[in-house]
Amino acid sequence: MCTVHNPLPERSTYVFPEGTIVQPMGSLVAVRGESDNGGITGDVVVGRSFSLNNNINILTPQTENVQEVFEEVVVVGASGSGIEMGYESAKIALSPERLAAENTGFIREDANLSLIFVSDEDDFSPNSAYDYLRYFTDIKGEDAYRDRNMMRVSAVVGKDAPPFDGAASCGELYPGDGAAYGPRYVELAVQTGGSLESICEEDFSPIAQELGLTASGLELEFGLSSPADSSSLLVELYAEENDDSFIRELVQDEDYTYVIERNAIRFEVEALPPSETYIVVEYRVLPTGAQQFAEEE
Repeated sequence: MCTVHNPLPERSTYVFPEGTIVQPMGSLVAVRGESDNGGITGDVVVGRSFSLNNNINILTPQTENVQEVFEEVVVVGASGSGIEMGYESAKIALSPERLAAENTGFIREDANLSLIFVSDEDDFSPNSAYDYLRYFTDIKGEDAYRDRNMMRVSAVVGKDAPPFDGAASCGELYPGDGAAYGPRYVELAVQTGGSLESICEEDFSPIAQELGLTASGLELEFGLSSPADSSSLLVELYAEENDDSFIRELVQDEDYTYVIERNAIRFEVEALPPSETYIVVEYRVLPTGAQQFAEEE
C-alpha cells in the first residue's frame, strides 16, 4: 500500500553513523532519547520517532502509547507490490483461524464492523467485490443485511473516474505523486453507505474526522418531522428516555445550529452530545405555506 502526502514521519528506521562498529560478540545499545530510558545509557540515540509496537494487533483506549503505536502500524512504506489485495487481506484477517488466534477479541457482538481501506491503487483480490461484501456482512449476521450501520466499508483512494484508461484519478500517476482509480473500493463504500475520500488530499484531518464519525455511527445532523418555526426551538438533553434524567437545555447557535434548507438541527463535532444520550426537540410547526429564510451574513 502506498499513500501520498503522508503527514506522518517515517518510523522505526535509523541509519547508524558512518564508522559505527560492533565488535564480534559485542553489543550496541540504541535509545530513543538522551534521557527517560528507564535508567539505561545508550551508545546511539535514534530519536523519538523510533518505536516498536511489539506485534500489537488490536488497539484500545487502554493500549500504552496508543497514538504512537497506531502511527507505526499505518506507515507501511511504498516499496511493496503494486498488485494490492486489500479485500483479500481483510478476509484473511477476519477468518475464523485468525479470529481464534492473534486477532481474538476483535469481533464483538455488541460492536459494529467498520472496514477502512487506504490505497493509491485499485483492489486486485481474486474474488468479486460482491463476494467480499457478502463475507464481511456475514460476520455480523443476518441483521447486517438490513442495517448497514452494522457493517460498513469506507475507502481513502482514487475515487474519481479518470478521463481515459491509464490516467490518474487524482494527482499525477507518474512519477508516483498521485493515485490510480479504485472502482472496487468505491463500489463497496457506496453500497454500504461508508465514507469515500480522496487519498490525494493535502490535509487528512477532515478525512479522519469523517471516517471516525462513519465508523462510530454517530450523526451530526438530525432532521425534524415537520417544518419548524426556528424561533420556537427547544432542544434538551437527557441521560435516559424519561423526564427525570434531564441534563440541560442546549443553546441555539452555541450548542447546535438550525439548518433551514433541510429542516434539521446540526451539531459541530466538538459539540456533539455524548453517545447514548437522548436529544428531545420541541417546536411550533410553521403554518401551511409559510417559509423561513436564512439570515444573510
